[in-house]
Amino acid sequence: MAHTETIVEIPGAVLWKKILPHIPRNYQINENGVYFTREIRGDAHKEFIAGPCWVTALTRTNQGLEWGYLVYWIDQDDNLCNMAFPARRLSEPRLPVIGDLRSQGLKIVPGKERQLMTYIGSYNLPTDFRLQAAPLIGWTETKRGDPVFVLPNRAISLSPNEEIIFQPEAYSPTVRTMHSSGNLAQWQTFVAKPCRDNPILVFSLCAALAGPLLKFAGLDSGGFHLWGASSKGKTTTLQAGASVWGNGSDPAVSEDSFIGRWNTTGNAIEAIAAAHNHVLLALDEIGTCDAKNFGKVIYDLFGGRGKSRLQDNSALRPERVWKILGLSSGEISIRQKIEEETGRRVMVGHIVRFVDIEIAASGVVAVSHGYQNEPGKFVDRFKENCGKYYGTAGPEFIDKLVNMEPDAVSLTQRIKTEIDYWELNLTNQKNFESWQQRVIRRFALVAAAGSLAVKFGILNYPLTEIEKMIVCIRDAWLADNKNKPSGAIGVDAIREFILRNPGSFPRENDERTNSKDLAGYRVGNGEKYGLYLFTMESFSKVCAGLSVKAVLDELDLQGFLHTNEKDRKSTRHSIPNLGRPRFYAIRQSILNDNDEDGP
Repeated sequence: MAHTETIVEIPGAVLWKKILPHIPRNYQINENGVYFTREIRGDAHKEFIAGPCWVTALTRTNQGLEWGYLVYWIDQDDNLCNMAFPARRLSEPRLPVIGDLRSQGLKIVPGKERQLMTYIGSYNLPTDFRLQAAPLIGWTETKRGDPVFVLPNRAISLSPNEEIIFQPEAYSPTVRTMHSSGNLAQWQTFVAKPCRDNPILVFSLCAALAGPLLKFAGLDSGGFHLWGASSKGKTTTLQAGASVWGNGSDPAVSEDSFIGRWNTTGNAIEAIAAAHNHVLLALDEIGTCDAKNFGKVIYDLFGGRGKSRLQDNSALRPERVWKILGLSSGEISIRQKIEEETGRRVMVGHIVRFVDIEIAASGVVAVSHGYQNEPGKFVDRFKENCGKYYGTAGPEFIDKLVNMEPDAVSLTQRIKTEIDYWELNLTNQKNFESWQQRVIRRFALVAAAGSLAVKFGILNYPLTEIEKMIVCIRDAWLADNKNKPSGAIGVDAIREFILRNPGSFPRENDERTNSKDLAGYRVGNGEKYGLYLFTMESFSKVCAGLSVKAVLDELDLQGFLHTNEKDRKSTRHSIPNLGRPRFYAIRQSILNDNDEDGP
């Protein structure tokens, strides 16, 4: 879809005055349209081709590639429109670019389509009629190396005099869905403010703002999947995030919603991902995706690089490269979706790239501001406002971001420092494994985006709102035992084993010390001094599949591990007829007063 603006009256040749000297030979343009003059038997015959349209600039990337045209026209409602497209589209079979122009209001005489393409392609403009083009939205650079963020209808940079225009290689849904309605103050009042005290809604806003930070954070693409029973507000959450960049309407209500659907083919995923480069990709209803290998879809979506493609002359075209932050919803988890496929199993790469977050049974609305005991009315009004006030927070965030530091190097350092701060707070000295640390860092990325938005005045929240939100989301993720660090899972496993198998820990002088179910011994009295002595073998069995070191470190951190030798996690203890073997000594306090009799 083209950028349009209404003109009160057509100002005649003023609109195309600058390019009049460069109108291709035998063509003329006036208020009525474009004409081609053809000589027939010595007489000049003017043929009407199309409504008023003209080329204002030749375009190319800052590497001098993907040359194209910036075309302006006046549609049949007297709106001034423009669109940039690559020159190679003029020679595509069936001329789909003609269909694009027609669908956006340019009158084209049937049978004159190729004549119009010849007219556009014949412009030979001098060097001062040049613009830098970007084939994707998101970050690019000027020739001088300054960072620029390209949106469908504008570019934001430290160099406002350097005009850069969005020139998609083909149809891009963001041209239709990324625009604004209302102003920032209205969005803050009617969308951002009601999200307060509702951690999942706040998370959605912050996740939407995190996409532009990926480039400077040095992080790969990734996403978060909100899942749970129906009618818990998952689509409402997506609407909050969507409103940051574009039309936040429910996709069931508006065809122009920024929220997409999962019911697409695996082959279309690459184009969808590239179209949302450096912003939010919001996808609703994961259950509608009928891809035969959903695990591969995840890798394709967040892999960041498309397949190699051939041009018409069989030469390789540049691969698409993108970075996105995804937000998804559905009634089943990513794990369940993959496991639905016969013979498929979930890999660490899946759960790191696409993080499952279960929505609590109470839903996403914890506080319904002004609608006490009527959360349904709150949700209805909130959803309505997401479709009224949108598309202003994201561009404002970018504008503040590019002006925060003098250059890209300083901006990178500032963003990484912000993420490091939140990562340190979220780990809280726990021993997470490497894959879990990667998830935690993505949570830190979201928190960093939220804290910057607060500092920029875009989110009128105290910083404690961001902290409360991200801790809540982290804990919701960790609530799933599959996502807990080995240490935390191991502590739970040790506690549960002791409670379920009290007979496996006889006193050290008990006659059952040779029984087959022996796991260790009980020594001492009371919570403070009582110990469960695990044999090395039994401890490893209880921790099956977990890192023994991580479990011991977590036990030590929580004060449940008794040691009496420096730099050793095990301890020696005298057992009749066995000498002084080594054990892992676990304090009685691990039971949290559940074992009232004590050892």
